[in-house]
Amino acid sequence: MQRQLSFLHYFIILALLALHPRLVEADSFDQPSLITRRMSISSQPKFQNWQLTDQEQQKTITQLILPLNVDFSLSSRTRIQITQSHVRSDLQSKSVGSQPDIERIELLGFGDVKAKLFHVFSDRFLLVGGLSLPTGKKEINREENMVSAALFDQSLDFEVGRLGEGWGFNLGTGYVHSFSNATVSLGANYLYRDSYLKKYLDFMIENPVYDPGQEYSMAVGIDVGKDTIQWRSDAVYTYHTPETLDQKKYFRQGSNLLLDGGLAYIKHRFQVELFGQYLRYWDSKRPDSEGDLDILIYDLNNRWVYGISARYRVGQKTTVFGSISDKQIRTHSDKKFSAIRAYALNLFYRLTPNLAFTSGVKISSGDMTQQVELSGLSLYAALTTGF
Repeated sequence: MQRQLSFLHYFIILALLALHPRLVEADSFDQPSLITRRMSISSQPKFQNWQLTDQEQQKTITQLILPLNVDFSLSSRTRIQITQSHVRSDLQSKSVGSQPDIERIELLGFGDVKAKLFHVFSDRFLLVGGLSLPTGKKEINREENMVSAALFDQSLDFEVGRLGEGWGFNLGTGYVHSFSNATVSLGANYLYRDSYLKKYLDFMIENPVYDPGQEYSMAVGIDVGKDTIQWRSDAVYTYHTPETLDQKKYFRQGSNLLLDGGLAYIKHRFQVELFGQYLRYWDSKRPDSEGDLDILIYDLNNRWVYGISARYRVGQKTTVFGSISDKQIRTHSDKKFSAIRAYALNLFYRLTPNLAFTSGVKISSGDMTQQVELSGLSLYAALTTGF
């Protein structure tokens, strides 16, 4: 039962993350859990820095996230997660040639409060509901919007683009069934996002109301293997209803498919995994060359991520995790848009039965459209306590 439920939780979380596929990273670290407690409180501050350099200028984009996560159980079958983040993002350009420098532009504020409810009906069925409360910063000026638009670059992996996105809720279900050496799971999710006013577009349209549309997703997952060799595979298909501005279908965002898999070898304290991920978009035209609507490019490009990761448990308190991955973004005509190599190292340490510390570093480098060189640095540290 424990194996079924833990996999089902992972499956539902994967389906929800697939609604924002730019945030899904195949080399992420799934840290060990504390002993089950009624409540746990954690914070994982994260710093990200990217430099984009071409022949004329060097653009630097940074982001610091200070989150607060609360997870508590109402019963043995029901638990709630609540998250809130304070985010600071900066954009600055320096001249490489004769181009003028751009002063640093800052986007600072709180994000929306996100709440999720998980309820286990049986050993095979789980229901999840989510609610987004409009507490985040929504009214931004034109300069702040330039920072927000830069955060949406597909080649980068910033966690927060917009701070305030208004009301929203989602409903999802998951079903899992185990055979002798295999586990099969199915899931479905519906996401509703309310419309809101984009005041900084008043110069274009009077009272510009933006409707981000709704999303439907279906997912299937298969785990095969015994204790030593294990294979995992997941597929998530997401359908988007039209996004509108001033009640007009200004965008055409098609469906997308996320395929994720890995082959792991596990021996005592050691685990090594070969992993891969493919994200495919269909018919996505988003006309916004000036970045007024938080979008930098016309098309949403396809993405490949593949690599190798290793985990080693040192004693009873310490776990070390490392990975090497390649990310390639290609256009629909299979032309290279960007290629990035990333090295990640993470450490988990259990200070006490109720207190754990996690830290990590990720270094990235590559190029975009064969003209822009990319380099990135990501740091995070987390402290989790349980009651």
